[in-house]
Amino acid sequence: MPMNEQDLQEKYLQTLKDYSNIDKRLALMEQEIHIIKDNHLAHLETDVKSISNKFNWAVGIVFAQLVGIISYLIIKI
Repeated sequence: MPMNEQDLQEKYLQTLKDYSNIDKRLALMEQEIHIIKDNHLAHLETDVKSISNKFNWAVGIVFAQLVGIISYLIIKI
């Protein structure tokens, strides 16, 4: 059954509304991506740097203890 002029116009308007909704949702997603990139990634970067710094200190302490034990054993012998 062929579509009449009014059905075609309604279908066209519905398609335009769908595109408009998609465009709005895309704009919201872009905004959320910018918020995540600008806010959360900076916090994650500082957290990772903090963890890395603490890990480096722990490795340094273990290394210092190892050097102390080895030097004690060398002096004892």
